[in-house]
Amino acid sequence: MAQLEETNYDIIIVGTGMVESMLGGALTRAGKTVLQLDPNDYYGGQYRTLSLSEINSMFQSKLDHQQTSVSITGENTVDETTENKALSYQDAYRAVNCSYQYGPEPTLEEYLTSREARRFNIDLVNKLIYSNVNLVPLLVKSSVGRYMEFKLIDSVQLFIADQGSFQRVPCTKGEIMSNSFISRMDKLYLGKFLKFCLEYQQSDENSESRKQISSEQSFIQFLRKSHKLSTVLENFIIYAIAMLDSKDECVSAVEGMKRIERYMNSLGKYGNSAFLYPMYGISELSQAFCRVGAVYSGTYVLRRGVQSLSVNNDSSTQEVTGVVCTEKQALTCGTLILNNDYRLSDSSLDTENCEMISRRVVLTTFRIVADDDGAHIAILPPGTISEKQTTAITIVQLSQRSATAPKDCFVISFQMRSKIGEHQAAQEVMNAAVQRFLYEKREKLNNQYTKEQDEEKEEEQDELAEVKAQVPSPVAKIIYDVHYTQYVRDPSQNELSQYSNVFVCKDADIYLDMEDTVSEAKAIFYKLCGEDLDFIEKLPDPEENLTNQIIDEDARMLGIDQQSIQQQEILQEESFSENATTSETPTENAADATNDAVESSSETTTSSNEPISAEQESS
Repeated sequence: MAQLEETNYDIIIVGTGMVESMLGGALTRAGKTVLQLDPNDYYGGQYRTLSLSEINSMFQSKLDHQQTSVSITGENTVDETTENKALSYQDAYRAVNCSYQYGPEPTLEEYLTSREARRFNIDLVNKLIYSNVNLVPLLVKSSVGRYMEFKLIDSVQLFIADQGSFQRVPCTKGEIMSNSFISRMDKLYLGKFLKFCLEYQQSDENSESRKQISSEQSFIQFLRKSHKLSTVLENFIIYAIAMLDSKDECVSAVEGMKRIERYMNSLGKYGNSAFLYPMYGISELSQAFCRVGAVYSGTYVLRRGVQSLSVNNDSSTQEVTGVVCTEKQALTCGTLILNNDYRLSDSSLDTENCEMISRRVVLTTFRIVADDDGAHIAILPPGTISEKQTTAITIVQLSQRSATAPKDCFVISFQMRSKIGEHQAAQEVMNAAVQRFLYEKREKLNNQYTKEQDEEKEEEQDELAEVKAQVPSPVAKIIYDVHYTQYVRDPSQNELSQYSNVFVCKDADIYLDMEDTVSEAKAIFYKLCGEDLDFIEKLPDPEENLTNQIIDEDARMLGIDQQSIQQQEILQEESFSENATTSETPTENAADATNDAVESSSETTTSSNEPISAEQESS
């Protein structure tokens, strides 16, 4: 691969994960010279979206080689002023098992090259976007989301153990009152709690509703002491509204109310749901921010990583002066930003003392949540599978309507966080959950289909007919099943964070939303650029600039001064307004304006079943 012509940059970013991509776009927009490297041949880092062929290749390679760390062949060298420290690349993902179950015909190799297989877009992490909190307003304000489309999440559902089924979380007053599995008394308590949440959301710091919450009180203590909620309502609020995965005492009441506030702010923005999902996969967001950086002279190089750091020995504070990339080229920088996969080569990852997320992605021809082809979230509260399940399991079901699967196929993802010391138990729980909600559902559907086919043939066939009934092929199939884990490592424990001008980005977390990711990117940006600058200023509209250029060119060719044209337009507008005021009464004008507003609002209403463009917010 060719060497880079420029070797000195203000900032070098290693990785194209969500935080790194946001920072790359924001820093180049702020006027910094930025080089962004990635050792992979795709964007997204830990947030990447892969095809089925890439998923199979990635995890099959990990299983074949049992490889948990890819060492970069750097060398530790020391001279008078600079010391080079070798790095190692330690991927956060570990393969547990992967299997192809669509065959024996077609074979795996044949299916991977088929048109159907190429239409799968599989996220390694499950992430959604709140409709009206931080990320969507940022996409609209900065125009980064101008060429992106989003799908509204159709429902959030909670598994009710007593009923043995999923129940949709009510989003409106009408849905609450018409709900059959919530008792009348619970409806009153739930309405009272939601009213308190609205008052809390609209109040200031010194209001009575804010004073009811102590900073030392946990969220679950606050719910149980201040509001008489049943176990079902507790589960709805904690797992489906606050989007927490346990009732741990470590979550404060203030943090819990902040998460409820996010949900309620987003609910109803585009429909009866608080979440959006980017069409074609979550890595589309990373690519959108990288495009901003490329427009503003940022340099992006895939398939090129970093093998060592250059550290200044003369400085009183330990600082990195540059890096040596995998093409043996020395690059200098003032600041280095990298993801948590990079570590000093002589350090090892202590997997026993960090949290782990157990993930399972299954490609199927049948659905397990709801009865439509929409995008749905389902939650299994702790204890649903067994006593070993100490945290909730989140299920995300996507289909062709979100451009992540071919027609009549589904991408069903399971994820569960395991606490320190419970990693083995978490994998056992995950296997049991997939067996219960996927494999048993497949057998049930196929048995039901076979029974119906047999009954139809018995009615159609004559009693004396000797035609043998053929065994019907199964309608519910599992195409591919991959089980893997992801470690969530503390970046402060990474030895690279000891350098004053190095920022280590966090791993992808268990939460579905990305609000903490946006906050992390903003915090690093403001440390580097100060809080006076906007985090990604608004991009100019190319269509508007092109229109102005055409008008200017026409005026120049006709020999007309542009300023005189603008003055004539102003005079025409003033003359028109004078004629309008004399010909119409104020009452008529107001009525016409009201009718126009009603017609305009009815025409611009967006259906929840159609993709939503981020630019619609500004309109």
